[in-house]
Amino acid sequence: FLRAHKNLGFVLVQQDDFDDASEHLAKALSLGEGDGVTYVALGYCHLMLERHVSAENAYRAALLRSPDSSDARNGLVNCLLETERHKEALSFLEEILERNPDDVFSRRARANALIALDRPEQAAATLETLRRLDALDPRGLLLLGDVYHNLGIQHLSLDVYREALQG
Repeated sequence: FLRAHKNLGFVLVQQDDFDDASEHLAKALSLGEGDGVTYVALGYCHLMLERHVSAENAYRAALLRSPDSSDARNGLVNCLLETERHKEALSFLEEILERNPDDVFSRRARANALIALDRPEQAAATLETLRRLDALDPRGLLLLGDVYHNLGIQHLSLDVYREALQG
């Protein structure tokens, strides 16, 4: 019944029933399923249930099976940030961005990690890069405005706040 557990788990994920989905996905894995997608789905369930250690383990297992999986990488980054392991997240994000400099998710996550590590100048540079690539949504613009404001650069924060309000 491996496929039945796996497919039921995927359906339950789509229905936001993460607790039941995690049980079926774990059962499929215990029966011999070993693809990265199943581990990513299990990691997502655990992340949504705030089981961060379990989510991290699932995402790491997914990366071993599917090293190029952006879902697994992004999930692991989210786990690291949720558990306030910002230095580890930043190190992992640097690896990702070295291989894929256009990864918008990783750049945004990098900015958040830098802010948490009290490195606002670097966070501003990262967010400004995204802004110039037209990859910042209004929330990202507000964050950039806040960083500029906290750095005492009011004229830049004013411009960014206005841009956020127009978007």
